Amino acid sequence: MIGQGYRLHGRDPNVKWGTQATDPIAAREVSDYTYTTEDFLATVPGSQELRAYQNEARSFARVDGRMNEGGSYDVVTKPSLLASDPGSLGGPAYVEVGLDEVLNYTTTDGSSTTQQWVLYNYAPSSVEFYSYKEPTVQKIHPTAGLTKGGTFVEVIGTWFKYMPEYGIVPHCRFGDKIVRAHFDSSVRLVCQSPPNTDVTARLPFAVSLNGIDWSTTRFEYSYYEEPVMTGIQPDMGSVQGGDEIFISGAKFTGNTDPKEFKCRFTPVSLSIPAKTVSARFINSTTIMCPSPGGWSEADRMIL
Repeated sequence: MIGQGYRLHGRDPNVKWGTQATDPIAAREVSDYTYTTEDFLATVPGSQELRAYQNEARSFARVDGRMNEGGSYDVVTKPSLLASDPGSLGGPAYVEVGLDEVLNYTTTDGSSTTQQWVLYNYAPSSVEFYSYKEPTVQKIHPTAGLTKGGTFVEVIGTWFKYMPEYGIVPHCRFGDKIVRAHFDSSVRLVCQSPPNTDVTARLPFAVSLNGIDWSTTRFEYSYYEEPVMTGIQPDMGSVQGGDEIFISGAKFTGNTDPKEFKCRFTPVSLSIPAKTVSARFINSTTIMCPSPGGWSEADRMIL
């Protein structure tokens, strides 16, 4: 945004990011804007989650200029030049918007040569901009969770950052729902899945470092209702394992990653670890799990 009271009078402005000048922005892309905090936050998807950044940023010394509530500003869109230039990463850079005034003058050395001189007429600014490398996601786990939300999802990737003083606060998006991410390191985030009643589809998963620009991934996240188990058949088998055990109940789903669909058998009396096996979805009331083998002796199991 260009400072209050500054006007371009229909001319094409330039934007400087630190010492780097951009190509002109068409004047038709500059619009008038009356600033209010509430209206501005409402333009950002997941604005309620982004309010957490406001509280967080208060612990850092402010370096940019405040925007006046109800003030009138000009709005310009950031050109793509900065993002395409690897040398522009980092910062912060001070942002200035203005006009390149071309002045013609004639020399007085006898030759009467007309020359040009460019006057860079930019409005003073203390607004800072920080450029970061777009993060990538290589793995998420688990890829499904309960409709009530609250599942901790580990996100493994590269170029994650947390610099709230520059507005760099990681977020995760599950379908159209946005949550704040916990920054663990530059290669690991942890997000708690938000509640969602949609159990019919796998939702696209994305991450963002500013809550506005999203890095799409090839990963999807599914929701399911907590299943209810009412019986198993048969209810006993060989310690060697391999028996097909059919579990009856309700709210089973085949809309999750088959590699993560498992049954766990926990011994009641034996002091040995539980064993997990892959489950097979049959329908919403029945699934099948092969019994694990390798037990040293017979025991009752909790499924």
